[in-house]
Order: sequence, then C-alpha cells, then structure tokens
Amino acid sequence: MARSTLLDALQTERNNVHELETIISTLQQNNSAIADMVQSRDSLIEELNKRVGVFEDDKMVLKAALRQLQNEIKQEAPKTEKLMMDLTQARQGTLFLVVYIL
Repeated sequence: MARSTLLDALQTERNNVHELETIISTLQQNNSAIADMVQSRDSLIEELNKRVGVFEDDKMVLKAALRQLQNEIKQEAPKTEKLMMDLTQARQGTLFLVVYIL
C-alpha cells in the first residue's frame, strides 16, 4: 500500500511538473509576442517622430515664405495704389473724351 501511495504521489508530481512546464512555455511565448509588439511600437513611434520633425521643418520654411510674401505685399502696396489711381484717372479721361466727342 505504501508503494501504491508513493507511485500515485509520484504520478501527481509528474502531472504537476508537466502542467508547470506547459504554463512556462505559454508564458515564454507570451513574453516573446509582447517583446515583438513593443519593438514594433517603438519602430512606429520612431517613424512618427521623424515625420513630425519633417513637418516642423516644413512649418518653419512656410512661415519664412509667408513673412517674405507679406513683405513683398507691403512693398507692392504703394505701386498698386498708384496703378489704381492711374486707372481711375484714365477712366475719367476716357469718359471726358467720350463726352467731349459726343
């Protein structure tokens, strides 16, 4: 009877060891999958940071171009105003000429 009890205890321990080995294997697979996901996530974050950097550079270039355009518009404003006055005077002169001819 003692032998039978010892054999049963040994079989139970073998089953427990097998169950623990299965659990360990599953946990190792999970850890590997998590490590792959973390690496993938880190790669995505790095790529996004690079893209953000490019957008920041583009933003700086666009701001500089906008400032340049604003300066050019300010410089052209007096010329545009003079052209508008010349156009108004030319229209008035044409109107006077048409009225004079009639």
